[in-house]
Amino acid sequence: MKEKDENFLFKGRIRDFERIVLRYYIEQANFNEQSRVLAKILAYLNIYGNLTQKKLKILTKFSSSTISTSLSNLINIGYIKKEKILKSREYNYFSAFPTQESIDETLGRVTNEIRFFKEKINALENISIKNINGYNLLLNRLKDAVEIFELYHEILDIIQDPASPIDIDNKKIPQKSITRDDIKNIYQEFDPSIKKIEQEIIDFYLYESVYSTLNEFFLIIYVYFITRKVLTQEKIRELTGLSFGKVSQVINSLVKKQLIEKLNKNEYGNLIPKKQQKQIFYSMTSIHNSFLQSGFNSLKEIMKWEEEFKNIKSELINGEKNLKQLNGYDKILKLVNKYLDLLPIYKKAKLFFSKIL
Repeated sequence: MKEKDENFLFKGRIRDFERIVLRYYIEQANFNEQSRVLAKILAYLNIYGNLTQKKLKILTKFSSSTISTSLSNLINIGYIKKEKILKSREYNYFSAFPTQESIDETLGRVTNEIRFFKEKINALENISIKNINGYNLLLNRLKDAVEIFELYHEILDIIQDPASPIDIDNKKIPQKSITRDDIKNIYQEFDPSIKKIEQEIIDFYLYESVYSTLNEFFLIIYVYFITRKVLTQEKIRELTGLSFGKVSQVINSLVKKQLIEKLNKNEYGNLIPKKQQKQIFYSMTSIHNSFLQSGFNSLKEIMKWEEEFKNIKSELINGEKNLKQLNGYDKILKLVNKYLDLLPIYKKAKLFFSKIL
């Protein structure tokens, strides 16, 4: 590698700060089950501001094909943009957000999700025969999903001003429970027309949704809980073709993050047929609870880094005379300031979630 190819790199103490910030992004990605490849690319774009594919290759050590494919995916879902470099065949790539912690991204950019789910609801309601397997279940689950995404819009408005009061009187989460039909649905095949719409939902999440950066297997299983509510590991393996080990790993992660729950047979055992009593059942009983819990968990992880970022800012300011001479000083300081500026909003959002969960 020629020395001039590395001139853009941060050096010295600024490079140390870069490693800390990179670790922050990667740990957030790991916690949220985000693709490590996409997370690393997004992290460097946020840190450096804009980069070419060649520079990303130097930083990430990924292959050219991996970087190219990843950038195309990120552009497709609106996470990044690109701009042609004058008198060059290369492009600069940059984040579509000021930093990864933009409010819209933290809580979910939901406009596209609402539009898509409403389209699927309309497609379901236009099916002439309503009493087919899976119809009522999927319709009700999609309506619940639209409600929670619309609530996200309201939350965004509320938390933009950290000083405004938190009013939760009209934000109570509707209580959901498991029914005998929910258990029966596990063992009934969806009608082909319903299965087609369900597959379109899975494809949307994999390739078009803001959640498309998540690990593929995690995302697929999570979406099946959105559409089907109650599942067993055996049913998930049947639906996905994944191994027992992979299914078990994802299920354990979903339970740990409180995005789904293991069904309490003392409470729901009377709904389960005798021949299925030995199976373990898992449920996303409330889509509202699951999505809000996900946001709450993410905010807690983000806020763990408050002291680390305050320490970086303190050293940058106190050592400005020497550190400002190093490449990357302004970029690291800008990123740290953005994180700290958003902290009051994060804290308000976390408080809001804690009150309605």
